[in-house]
Amino acid sequence: VNVAWSDGVESPKKLVEYFPQGYMINLAEHTEKIEPVIWGILKGISENQRSKEDFDRKINELKSTIASGCSNLFNQRDLLRELDDEIKEKGGIESHELEVARLKDEMAKLKKQHMNMTEDELREFESLQECERSLNTKKQEAEEGLASLMILESLQLSEFFPHVDLPLFSTDIQEKIKTKIQEIQKQGYALWQELIVDVKEILQAQQNDCIQQLDALQHKELYKRGSKHILDNVQLNEFEQRIKRESSMLADIKKIVDRRKDVEARNCTTIDSLARHHYELYSCSRTFAEAVRLVKNGLSITGVVTVERDALARFIDGRITRISKEQKEWYEKILAHDSFTEGIAKEFLCQTMKSAVKYNKDVDEKTVVLELLSTCWFHVTYDVMYQNDRFYEMSPGKRSFVVLQLLLEFSDKKCPILIDQPEDNLDNRSIYNELVMYLRKKKKERQIILITHNPNIVVGADAEQVIVANQHGKDSVNSDDVRFAYVSGSLEASWPKAVTHGPVLESQGIREHVCEILEGGEDAFRKRESKYGLLHK
Repeated sequence: VNVAWSDGVESPKKLVEYFPQGYMINLAEHTEKIEPVIWGILKGISENQRSKEDFDRKINELKSTIASGCSNLFNQRDLLRELDDEIKEKGGIESHELEVARLKDEMAKLKKQHMNMTEDELREFESLQECERSLNTKKQEAEEGLASLMILESLQLSEFFPHVDLPLFSTDIQEKIKTKIQEIQKQGYALWQELIVDVKEILQAQQNDCIQQLDALQHKELYKRGSKHILDNVQLNEFEQRIKRESSMLADIKKIVDRRKDVEARNCTTIDSLARHHYELYSCSRTFAEAVRLVKNGLSITGVVTVERDALARFIDGRITRISKEQKEWYEKILAHDSFTEGIAKEFLCQTMKSAVKYNKDVDEKTVVLELLSTCWFHVTYDVMYQNDRFYEMSPGKRSFVVLQLLLEFSDKKCPILIDQPEDNLDNRSIYNELVMYLRKKKKERQIILITHNPNIVVGADAEQVIVANQHGKDSVNSDDVRFAYVSGSLEASWPKAVTHGPVLESQGIREHVCEILEGGEDAFRKRESKYGLLHK
């Protein structure tokens, strides 16, 4: 077979767009097949393509942020449990406060008995001791701060700034960006080092100030006299040491409690952040869906956000139990993900932190929470409208016609189109009123080659060239007995059938072949002639 093209080239290698029989209806009946076709149309508009790129970038950023947040969340929970164990092991603040108060009362009684001081002197001495304990605590805090600062001081530039993966820019642009990033990193590192020096100076000043105040306090005559009394008296010395130990333990516990409050506050912030970022997966999907749209010649395409409920159900079925009323409620809340608001996500995380959400055996809750929150369960589908009818509410035949319109109306291709039986599943009225009218309009833009059994398409669409095929047989012979033979011509090529036993294709005109082969062909011709005011003898 030689294929001749209008530029004079004879070659089968050029593009012909081919829609086989059932192709349109197959697309129309399967969402997963039609959606890539619709997106292929939408992305032809640069704004839609940019919206999709922004959407993909934001979703990936959110997934990364959520993964980091989940890691922090469970690390914080582990730390809270460790701090709770420490507090429980050390006995809690209240018991130590009571013990310190009791020891101080006992100590006060002993001081009155054994120390040669007036009431005013005793009160002043005890005030000096309290001041000493407070200064020692502040001094210790400064020393611990300096020790922690040494870790930050040892950070290298490569540790402080992460590696930046650059998109595929040209080499010269990449080099320009890398040079600027290195410059920013060096400036930032220099500022960081300045901050380290400033903080170090503050802590050292605090440490020195405490040392000076302690030295001044310990040189006071009343302090020296009182300290000597305690040192010389075994009972007083023992109580003093017990008070110091108990006060030190109380200070340690208070530090742990303060640290726990700080971790708990950070945990609450992490939960808020995770809930917000998870909800942003939905809001980003909705923003993208609202951004992509296309309207042309009675056809409109708009984005719609749906929840992949089946996939979500499979996910939670294998991981979260439903053994209690509360667990069943959580199951339903998660499954109703289109209303899985920021508040519900936050509540779910709070309950998870309290181990109130129960998971199946051999399931790691950290992995479940990470996968649940970082997966975008929201899918952007496309709502197609034609003549005020929604795509999936149309008859199968009309859907296949709309698919054909989608394939042709929004295509920039200029190559020929070969379509096998586009009338499948369409009723006669739709064929004549919609398909035929559409083909008459579209054939002005592209060459259309159809295989059909419907006379309305051949005649009503004013085919410029009709090709009649015949398979050699006893009652329908071909020249030279070839298996398949063809004859072609215009619809105006008409002569009555000759009474002959020769080749069947040459026995009559194209019009007569159409009327004979296609049931209803004569009616189709009468409609055409009436429309154009033609007479046929």
